[in-house]
Amino acid sequence: MNMQQKSKNFHRHFATPGLNLYWIIIAYIIVGWFYPVIGLLALICMIGPVLTSIWRGRFWCGHVCPRGNMYDRLLSKYSPHKPIPAFVRTFGFRLFMVFFIFGMFGFQLTFTVPWSEGGLAMWSGIGRVFWTIIVMTTIVGIILSFIYAPRTWCSFCPMGTISSWVAPKHQPLPHPYTAVHVAASCQMKCKNCARVCPMQLTPYNSRGQESGYLHPDCLKCGKCTLACPTKLMLLSRCLLACTIAFVSCVHSPKQDTLLLTTPGNPYLPLWEHIPDGEPYVFEDPNHPGQYRVYIYGSHDNLVTAYCGRDQVVWSAPVEDLSKWRYDGVIFTVNKNANGEFFTPDSLADVLFAPDVTLVTAADGSKTYYLYPNDQCGGRNGLVAKSARPDGPFEVCNWNKDNPNVTDGVLRFDPAVFVDDDGRVYGYWGFERSYAAEFDPTTMATVKPGTEIVEDMIPGRYQSGVFNFFEASSIRKIKDKYVFIYSRFTEEGEFGLPSSNYTLAYAYSDAPLGPWTYGGTIIDGRARATDEQGNVIATAYVSGNTHGSICEIAGQWYVFYHRQTGTDEYARQAMVAPIEVTVEEGAGGKVSISEGEYTSEGFALGGLDPMERHPAAIACWLTGPRPMEHEWPNYTHHGSYIAATYGTDDNFQAPYALHNNENPVVNNTAGSIVGYKYFNFTKTSGRDLTLHLVLTPTGASGTIRIMADSPWTSCGGTCVGTIQLNADMSQVPTELSALLTTASLTGKHAIFFCFDSPEQSQSLCTLHNFIFKFA
Repeated sequence: MNMQQKSKNFHRHFATPGLNLYWIIIAYIIVGWFYPVIGLLALICMIGPVLTSIWRGRFWCGHVCPRGNMYDRLLSKYSPHKPIPAFVRTFGFRLFMVFFIFGMFGFQLTFTVPWSEGGLAMWSGIGRVFWTIIVMTTIVGIILSFIYAPRTWCSFCPMGTISSWVAPKHQPLPHPYTAVHVAASCQMKCKNCARVCPMQLTPYNSRGQESGYLHPDCLKCGKCTLACPTKLMLLSRCLLACTIAFVSCVHSPKQDTLLLTTPGNPYLPLWEHIPDGEPYVFEDPNHPGQYRVYIYGSHDNLVTAYCGRDQVVWSAPVEDLSKWRYDGVIFTVNKNANGEFFTPDSLADVLFAPDVTLVTAADGSKTYYLYPNDQCGGRNGLVAKSARPDGPFEVCNWNKDNPNVTDGVLRFDPAVFVDDDGRVYGYWGFERSYAAEFDPTTMATVKPGTEIVEDMIPGRYQSGVFNFFEASSIRKIKDKYVFIYSRFTEEGEFGLPSSNYTLAYAYSDAPLGPWTYGGTIIDGRARATDEQGNVIATAYVSGNTHGSICEIAGQWYVFYHRQTGTDEYARQAMVAPIEVTVEEGAGGKVSISEGEYTSEGFALGGLDPMERHPAAIACWLTGPRPMEHEWPNYTHHGSYIAATYGTDDNFQAPYALHNNENPVVNNTAGSIVGYKYFNFTKTSGRDLTLHLVLTPTGASGTIRIMADSPWTSCGGTCVGTIQLNADMSQVPTELSALLTTASLTGKHAIFFCFDSPEQSQSLCTLHNFIFKFA
C-alpha cells in the first residue's frame, strides 16, 4: 500500500454515536447576529469542558460540544480525511493558540466593549466579543475540515488544549472517569479504531492496559468501540475494578461448567460460521520454532447469502487442538489501487472460498499469498500477500492500466500450490475443472509458454467417475499430488440420491495430471442405516461442502463444513480423523480412508461425559420423515440445529456456554438427536444422572436416552427416560434422569429419542447437557 492509499484510509461515513447537537451552533451564530447578548452563552462551552475534564477528560468535546458535533455529523461527509498536520498537535503551537485566542479576547474586551454605558449595551458588547471569536474560530475550523480532517481544529482548540492539560492521566483515576479499554487479545491488525477516530489517535496501542486509553486528547466518543470488528474494545464509565475485570475476563475466563473445555464438533465456537476451511500448519511468527494450525475459510456473516465481506483466520497450536484462537480479520477490499472506494457507501467485495500458499525466499524470508475468491467482476483473480500467516494481507496484482481490476486467471474456488522446485500451480472451476502453471513473479498469471489445462478431471456433466463440481484443493504427500474437491455423487450411489455434499480425491504423479480417482473422504450426509437396514442421511440430506486434508502431529484429518438452520447460509467448520497411505514411485496408489461424521472433533478418544456440552454438537438429526432440500432452503420435519450468532462478548469469551448454545429445535415425535461418541471409561461401573437443559414447548411426551443405537432391535439399550408434561413452564429448565450406565465403558454413542401422541408439535428445545455420578 503506497502513501497515497494510506492517506485516504479513513472511514469518512462511519456512524457517530449520540445526539444531533450541531443545530445549537448554527442557531447560536444566527441568533447572535441579531441579539449579541446571546454570545455570552459561549461561556458554557468554555467553562464546561475544562471543569468536566477534571474527572472525565475531554468527554465534553466528544459528547456535548455543538461545534465538534457539527464536524462529526455534517462536515465529515465532505472532508478529504487527510492526516492532521503534526505541528498543530505540538505543545508549543497549542500554547501559542491559547495565548493568542485569550489575547484576542482581552484586546476586544478592552477596546470594543462600551463599559461606560453599562446595562444592556455593555452586556451586548461583551456578548458580541464572544460571538465574534466563536464565529471566527468556527470558520477556521470549517476551512481546515475541507483541507485536512473534520476535527483538525479540535487538535489545537484552546479549550480542548486546557482540558487535555487538566485531564487525569495516571492512577488512581477518578470514580466516574471514562476511558476506552482494549483487551490484550486485540491483534492490532485491522486498526479500524484508528481509522474512525476523529482525532486520528491509536487506541489499540493501549491493549491490555488496566487503566485504559489515557491519551489526553481522547474524546470518549465511542466510535472506536463501534468500529472494532472483534468487539474487544469497551467505553466504560465504571470503577477501575470493573474495567480490570473486563480485561482479565477476556484472557482468563473462569474455568467452570459454563466454559466449554472440549468443544467437540464443530471445533470452532458455535457462533462462528467458517465454511470452506483450508487447513495449513505454519510457523508461529510470534514464536519461531513453534507451529500452529491456521484455518482459512469464507465467513458466513451475510446471513441471507453465502459468505461475507471479510475473511478471518483462526489458529491453534499443534500440541493442543482443543482451543482455537481468533486471529482477526485478515482481508477486506473496498478500495481500488488508488485508494478510492469502489462504491459511494464504501461497501467491500463479497469473498468466497479462499486458499493460501507460502513462498520461502533463498534468504529464508516468507511471503504468504492469499487467494480470497473475490466475487466482483474484474477482481475474480485477486491475490493478496503478507509476511505473516495471520495477515493482514494487501492486494498485490492490481492491473497497471485499470485501478479497479486485477490481473490473473483464477476464478471460482481457487487453489494454489508451490512445489518443492519452486514452480507454482493454480486450480479452479465450477462444474468444470481448470488448472495451469503460474508465473512465479506474479503468482496469478499463466507462465509464459504454457497453457490453461481445461477439464483437468471430468466435470459434473461429463463422463467418468470423477464428477467434479467445485471446491478445488491441492496437497502434495511424499511424491504424490492429491487433488481434493466437491463431487456430485451418482443417483443411487451409496443408496442415496445424488448430492454434492461430499469431498472426494484424485491423485497423480504430476501436478497437472493425469489423475486417478481415489474415492470419498467425507460425506456430509452422515450415512447410516435405519431400523430396517435402509441407508439414510442422519445429518442434512444435501448441501455443499468444501475443505481439505492436513497432517497435524502425525495424525491426518479432513476438514469440511456442515449446514445449520433452514438454508445454506450458516455453515460451520467440522473435522474428522482419517488415514492416508502412499505407495511411492511411478504409478503408486494413494489411499485415504473415509472420515466419520461425529461429535468428537479433535477429541479422538471420545468426549468426556462429565463435561457440559452444547446440544448443537449433535451429529445425528433425523425426524419422522426426511428433511427436504430445495436450494438453498431446507424444510425440517424433525430435529435440526438453529443458526445463532452468539452475543456481544463472542470474542472475549469465545467458548463460554452462553455463546455456544445453538439450540436443537423442532424435536417432534419420531425425531432422534445423536452424539458420537462419549468415553465412559472413567465412569465404568457406576450409574450416572443426565442433566439436560431444555425449554418445554407445551407438549407431553418422553425422551428416551439410548446407548449405541436409537433402536433396541439394532443393539441399542435404553438407559433412562425424561418425562415432559404439557403444563411445564416454557422457560429453560434443567431436568435430570437416573441412567443405568454401570455397564458402559469405552466409547459409546448416545441418542435422545422423542416420543409423543402429539405428532406434529415440537416437545422441547434442547440447550446443553452433562452427565454426573448418581
